[in-house]
Amino acid sequence: MLVELPKELPHQQPINHRIELLPGTKPSTQAPYRMSPIKLLELRKQLKELLDASLIQPLKAPYGAPVLFKKKHDGSLCMCVDYKALNKVTIKNKYPIPLAVELFDRLSKASYFTKLELRLGYWQIRIATGDEGMTTWRTREPTRETIDATPWFDKALATQLTWTQDDYAWHKGAMSYAPRKHDHGRNAMAHCYGALI
Repeated sequence: MLVELPKELPHQQPINHRIELLPGTKPSTQAPYRMSPIKLLELRKQLKELLDASLIQPLKAPYGAPVLFKKKHDGSLCMCVDYKALNKVTIKNKYPIPLAVELFDRLSKASYFTKLELRLGYWQIRIATGDEGMTTWRTREPTRETIDATPWFDKALATQLTWTQDDYAWHKGAMSYAPRKHDHGRNAMAHCYGALI
């Protein structure tokens, strides 16, 4: 589980994570994977944390992806949802990853920078209204749906990149830069206060 989950669900934004399916696709569901007693305890703990943070909610839907755990380097367990079946029938978004050279060109005339971390990036992007049912998980516990985009979805990286490249994210304070200190201070304040509005 993440060190610190967001305390509330992010607001609907101009860019949300859409799950567009290939034409004629039928809902896919898989049975839950078998889990050891230790993993079941961890599942209950992590589900409670996600429910308490309102990042998931109970739901009955014709979709369902199984949950599994991957051991991290420190020995703790990382929960993953196996959206392989859903990802196979999702229309791909070929969003181009920005070239580092172009990013440096945009910043080349600036002397002052302020970078605000987009902490827990995927947890800041909502699943588009109407697509939530496709995110349903299957476990031995009651069925859940994800409300935020997670790295387990195809196109989640493309959605994250679109969001951070869009003017909306820049105005939400992802980065502020300017050639002069005076301008930078004004820009940084505008970006920070804009992020609070």
